[in-house]
Amino acid sequence: MNISTFLNGRSDSFQRKENVLTSIGYFDKFLKSCEEISDLLDSPVVKEYHLLLELIDNVHSDGTSKGLSGGQIREMKINRYTRKKGVEARIEKFEALEERRRRLDLQEGEEMEGLDGEGLRRDLSVER
Repeated sequence: MNISTFLNGRSDSFQRKENVLTSIGYFDKFLKSCEEISDLLDSPVVKEYHLLLELIDNVHSDGTSKGLSGGQIREMKINRYTRKKGVEARIEKFEALEERRRRLDLQEGEEMEGLDGEGLRRDLSVER
């Protein structure tokens, strides 16, 4: 391997690192915008995201960093599982309401449990 190949390899590596850091910056900006728009993200997601950002910021120049404790990892997994089960329960509820609307042959504009046909489809698609 000659020196130019080695240097090009290093510059590619630095370019990838710069691209990753830039993408993290854009993603952070996007999530902050979501936070500002009437709490689109629930607090456990935001808390977990900020914790991971702190871990990224604390990476030392030699590549080492202080990782998450076992308790933090466990808590994050439990929170993700709880959120997943909550979403699955809401999807099941909306699908049951949709099926009940079909069985009762309700018109699009008629409400059932506070939702008309369009509102129910919208809520179901958001949850999915």
